[in-house]
Amino acid sequence: MSLSNPDSYLLTPRNRYSAKKMAKPVNFLCVAPSAHQVTLAGDFNDWDAAACPMKRQPDGNWLVQVHLNHGHHHYLFFVDGKPTLDPRAQGNARNEQNEKVSLIAVSKFSASPPPGGFTLFVGRRLRNHMLHAIGLLVHHCGGGGQIPLQTHGRSDAPQLSSN
Repeated sequence: MSLSNPDSYLLTPRNRYSAKKMAKPVNFLCVAPSAHQVTLAGDFNDWDAAACPMKRQPDGNWLVQVHLNHGHHHYLFFVDGKPTLDPRAQGNARNEQNEKVSLIAVSKFSASPPPGGFTLFVGRRLRNHMLHAIGLLVHHCGGGGQIPLQTHGRSDAPQLSSN
């Protein structure tokens, strides 16, 4: 972009904003205090374990930060060379060789909470269970308070009532 050329501010397919192209920093933590070396391999680095060495933390855990595009990613820790699933992964999947791998979902939405609150994006079924639990809590704690709920314009989102 150039200040002398106003046309440079026009969005073209080449300079258009796209959440798909935005990589977000994701921290991977492996609890392996007795390990001598831990690395991270996944579909985001062509399963090259040497590409992401993890750094031992003072508490004995291992940490590495990787920039990932939004979407689902498969990965494994390599603890002293041995492929290891992440017990805290968001899920498990199978790779092309039908082996179990860990799964992480990276959201295209901002990870930082908005001022004055937080945003939690969950599926409809989990959202319904959470709203039911909140409703019970409000009912059993005296009822009178209101809990603000943003439905992001979705007409199918259940409404919470403290009555």
